[in-house]
Amino acid sequence: MQLPCVLMSFAFVIVWADIMTYMRVVTNTNRHIEQAYANYNNLRGNGLEHVIRRIVCENEYTFDQMNFMIAVPERAKFTNLPEAVFTQIALQGKISFELSIRVPNVPMHYFGNVNLTELGNLRRVLTKKALNNIIRRALNVNEKDVTLSQLCYFIGLWMSAKIPTLYTNFIDTDSDNICILKDESDHVIKYRSIGGIFYQVDVDNLDYKIITLEEQLY
Repeated sequence: MQLPCVLMSFAFVIVWADIMTYMRVVTNTNRHIEQAYANYNNLRGNGLEHVIRRIVCENEYTFDQMNFMIAVPERAKFTNLPEAVFTQIALQGKISFELSIRVPNVPMHYFGNVNLTELGNLRRVLTKKALNNIIRRALNVNEKDVTLSQLCYFIGLWMSAKIPTLYTNFIDTDSDNICILKDESDHVIKYRSIGGIFYQVDVDNLDYKIITLEEQLY
């Protein structure tokens, strides 16, 4: 009769160990992101912004994977832990490749009693700033190297970083050049350019301007 309890306890230990391993990887990635943010040169600008642009523009990852890398690493635990670990190691690899910064090895005591949500909050302090800057430059009329689809991805990641409890999990653009975003609750937001200015518009009346994207950035 005691065997099921023993098995459950054993399973709990395995899952807990896996989560602790993931927390360690997230912590190392956070430190790597800090180093990337502090890295700057005149050719490519801020290192973290450069890495995020490359991740989006090279289109090698799903939007969920980008979210887990950049905006909501704590939400990856709800998929599966091997996939979650993959997203963090992939981001480490991208930072190492693009910026020639080695992956740090943070001691276990570095994160003490913090949980995954707190680690996510620490990451978003920097990634949200980076996404803000990327979007502001993309909105500049002289910036021609960002497509509507890429801008839509940047906005979706920024919104996930802004409201991580209800992160954006769907991105699309339609034939009318409308950027369509949907969050976990199936709440839809649409953006479009009107007169060269990017607005959030009414979902049903695309000519009704709610607020400029520029005004939303902070």
